Amino acid sequence: MSPDRPTDRPTERPIRSAPTPGSLDSPDSRVGGALSRFACRVAVLLGGLAAASGAVAASCPIAAGHAAVASAEAAQAIVPLTALAPGQSTTTKILLVLEATNDLAQCSAAISEAHSAIAAAGDPGEACPPAPIVARASAKLAQAQETVSTVAAAIVQLSSPTFPPAQFLALQAQSIAEIEAAKAKLDMATAQLLAVVTPCPGDLDGSGTVDAADLGLLLAAWATSDPLADLDESGIVDAGDLGLLLASWDGCPG
Repeated sequence: MSPDRPTDRPTERPIRSAPTPGSLDSPDSRVGGALSRFACRVAVLLGGLAAASGAVAASCPIAAGHAAVASAEAAQAIVPLTALAPGQSTTTKILLVLEATNDLAQCSAAISEAHSAIAAAGDPGEACPPAPIVARASAKLAQAQETVSTVAAAIVQLSSPTFPPAQFLALQAQSIAEIEAAKAKLDMATAQLLAVVTPCPGDLDGSGTVDAADLGLLLAAWATSDPLADLDESGIVDAGDLGLLLASWDGCPG
């Protein structure tokens, strides 16, 4: 792996100034978020070192690290959104909305880094393998990024002094729910990308274990050519794939 690959070096965020009392979230929450992001970035760098040393044949661990960073940023965006209230001053609303949109922008940037790592555009030989689980992770990353962009554009309305309180509360709740859903997709994509390194046959949802959720996904794709559930790559989802899934039930072979 080239040492100057951009996907190996996630851009660090500048340290924010201290929050204004009553307008931004608590220092304890900020410290927790910063530590979470730092841990995720360490995971990115460790993934890069593993790939460079030959311990990992592709850049999936790096992509997983960026996806984890994106998840941490999404979680952090919820903090200022939760602190918003219709009766606050316009200045306070603007500060909180800016804080949330900045976190969402960082989230979107980290997702883009994950996509770049998966493709390894600068070094195709180290791209993530074209496995079904990688396709699922890519799809979840794309869905999360679309949601994040939509929410970031919508929450600007929350800083308006003339936005009706009822609509304010509805948009606030909807935005938080959508960010939480995007974070869940990012967490799943992270698990799926890491599963490429230590594959688990039958783990269709990338949760790290084979259970009823995976069985449900396989049965939903029964008798189709869905590559996501065609575990034996026979061209059709059938008893052979069910057998592979059941062989890994409640865990993965050692």
